[in-house]
Amino acid sequence: MAKPLNGKRVLFIDEDTDQLDDLVVSLRIDSAVVNLAHNLEEAQVAISSHQPDLIVLCLNMSEADFGAHSADKRLRKMQSGMDSVAGIWLAEQIRQTGCQVPIIFTEYFSRAEAERMMRRLGVDWPSGSSYVDIGGSRFEGLRPVIEKALGVTD
Repeated sequence: MAKPLNGKRVLFIDEDTDQLDDLVVSLRIDSAVVNLAHNLEEAQVAISSHQPDLIVLCLNMSEADFGAHSADKRLRKMQSGMDSVAGIWLAEQIRQTGCQVPIIFTEYFSRAEAERMMRRLGVDWPSGSSYVDIGGSRFEGLRPVIEKALGVTD
């Protein structure tokens, strides 16, 4: 059973937020304040203006999502073809602003696969983050993880 979220602020950062519609509606029905960002610039604005309690971030973001930052050498390294873990770079940028809220990474591949890609690229998980393999679930399994991260579970 879904828990009331009583004004908890959740920021989703994903280039394709349309796939989040059902989850966003569900969270808003339970009184969460949900904001959506499609790229780094939108994320920075949302973080400073809405001060989220939780960030849900797509691990595999495309080059277009980073605008002027696309030339960053570390970001380019993380965007190697299908093995992109560029969301890690975005999380690092978020942490550098002083934002220390929990981050949940999502992607359609397993955590083991994500860790394999990160090891190959020499990248570590940012502090205070976790990973959810959403598989084919269309984010159905993400709701309980969000509730736990926000401290509203039994």
